[in-house]
Amino acid sequence: MLDTFRVPVPIRALITTKTTTTPVSGACYLFALLYNCTNAGTAWSLTIQDKASTPLVIYTLGTLVVSTVPVVIVSLTNPMLLIGGLDIITGGTTAGALNIWGWATQP
Repeated sequence: MLDTFRVPVPIRALITTKTTTTPVSGACYLFALLYNCTNAGTAWSLTIQDKASTPLVIYTLGTLVVSTVPVVIVSLTNPMLLIGGLDIITGGTTAGALNIWGWATQP
């Protein structure tokens, strides 16, 4: 059971290249995650998943577009357990700018 006295830790990442970003290593409980794309680049895609041996894909988007307000991916009262941590995977052909924010806690 989740320890209710743990304080969620902020997740924050600025991604500007085609890469895999791991803002949380190790098992965690995910409370919320959102993004804002200020420059979509060319053919930018987004996949968010846990780091289990067979990853659980939380969110996937074939083509990112510029967003004027943050897009909520998950917002949970009862957090989601992610095995091994959190991966944010971007793909595409030219540079862009993607901001990720969220809250998680580690058991």
